[in-house]
Amino acid sequence: MRSAFIFLFLLALCNACAAQPGYMGKRFSAGYYLEFFPHANFSGNYSAKNEPGFEIEPEHHLNLTWVVNRRWELLVDVSRRNREYTIVRRPFYIELESAPDNDNQVSINFNDKFQMAQETYWSFGIRKYFWNQIAPVGLYHQFAYVSGKARFRGDQLALDGTYSQYSNQTGYQDIPYSTTIKTKQEAKVSFFSYGIGLKRPISKLLYFSVEANVQVPLSGYSNNPVSRRENNLDDHLTYHLIKGIQTHNSFDIRVGLGWMF
Repeated sequence: MRSAFIFLFLLALCNACAAQPGYMGKRFSAGYYLEFFPHANFSGNYSAKNEPGFEIEPEHHLNLTWVVNRRWELLVDVSRRNREYTIVRRPFYIELESAPDNDNQVSINFNDKFQMAQETYWSFGIRKYFWNQIAPVGLYHQFAYVSGKARFRGDQLALDGTYSQYSNQTGYQDIPYSTTIKTKQEAKVSFFSYGIGLKRPISKLLYFSVEANVQVPLSGYSNNPVSRRENNLDDHLTYHLIKGIQTHNSFDIRVGLGWMF
């Protein structure tokens, strides 16, 4: 699907090279956008650090558009952000040789631990302007293919927690548990994005823009093929990083300024 989308994008780009100029003779526009988005913590052992609410740490976008005709334009966008994730207090089953009885699995309750993840995204899309408006300004809707990757900073992360152990002498006791997990796995995701926006000229060369986007996950995987194994913390970290990215990219609001030329 990605190859087909890029092929159609390049085909439209070739047509854009011979396109008639748009609004006031402008054929291109370049912009800088800040992205904000409401979010909710996703289920699993890993979630974003912030509580549900309005995200205050924006994502930074740079984009470039080409006018195809009076109502259509092509879009390329690159964005980057750093997000801090936390490992929440939730039972996690791990095999321990020292576990009591014949069952080696114990339920670990980990303490909160924060880790920064770096995320980068590329978008390729098309925009159509409504009614009698002329690209590259006015009210529009857009369709885009988004490809991204993310990884945690640092090579490893130390975790601390406790598990409950029973003995006839003392009853149930909380036993300390510590471990270290690798954080070098890279998660990759892709989305289909649909958005509605408005670009308003503030001078002959500059514009102001606001838009809202909804994104649907198309795929998500890591460079570790066993990332879904629930009994392996290293793999589990990457799997829930993917789930976090997909949830937090489901909806966003962007505001920006740009230059028409």
